[in-house]
Amino acid sequence: MGSFKAVGLEKSYGIHTLFSHVNLEIMRGNKIGLVGANGSGKTTLMRVLLGRDEADDGTVSVDPTDTIGYVEQQAVFSSETLYDELYSAFSDIILLREEKERMERRISAGQSSEEDLKAYGNLVNRFESMNGYDFERHIRRVAFGLGFSEPDLTKDVHHFSGGQTTRICLAKALLREPDFLFLDEPTNHLDIGMIEWLEEFIRSYRGGVLLISHDRYFLDRVASHILELEHQTITSYTG
Repeated sequence: MGSFKAVGLEKSYGIHTLFSHVNLEIMRGNKIGLVGANGSGKTTLMRVLLGRDEADDGTVSVDPTDTIGYVEQQAVFSSETLYDELYSAFSDIILLREEKERMERRISAGQSSEEDLKAYGNLVNRFESMNGYDFERHIRRVAFGLGFSEPDLTKDVHHFSGGQTTRICLAKALLREPDFLFLDEPTNHLDIGMIEWLEEFIRSYRGGVLLISHDRYFLDRVASHILELEHQTITSYTG
């Protein structure tokens, strides 16, 4: 089972030390809440873990085959509609489906060898393991869970409000289902129904999750462990 591990992390700005000697490990299936006072360095710590900021000391290690997900702070959309933007989260599955369809055309035309058939079988198994037959329904489940409607899916993705744009970025991060998911205040711009849906999503999530939230009720419902950043160091508590 893979893990995301940090050892001896330190970060300062000038003479102000945000944190030092920070050690943590996220296993797949862990749901960990990161809490602390405003200005304690929670977001900076998360950015260091993601490689967005550089630590003054310490190491972060993760298996190179594991995937990391987070919500982009600055939305850059490459699609026209909301549906197409969410669809783009499945680029690996889309490429695999295109290859699968090419092989199926060759097989139907009688142009396949025994090796081709074996390769096709392996490809189908991989496609199924990635939920390739279900991802378009999954797009709607996540979109509707985060408050978008069926008509919203065909709207220009650039015409949504700031809060809706944040929810689009959250939806894309959830749809990618990375091995390790990092969320900074994910309940911002969510109403009660959306928060309840997100709680259920995170509780059933198979990967590891590290999330920052000021919503203690939300953390109580989703987190198996709590890390508190206080006095420049981390203290761990069981959920």
